[in-house]
Amino acid sequence: MLALLALFSVAATPAHAYDKLFGSGFDNVTDAPVSDAEATRFLTMATSAAR
Repeated sequence: MLALLALFSVAATPAHAYDKLFGSGFDNVTDAPVSDAEATRFLTMATSAAR
């Protein structure tokens, strides 16, 4: 029974870590593509520019 309790307490640790890591929120994305055309251009260059 004690081993089972220890297992559950270890499994709950990531939930507490998440709150500490992301408690202040996320940063705003400042360099995201403005339009679909810009996003398409970026993805085209990133996937086929090395050919």
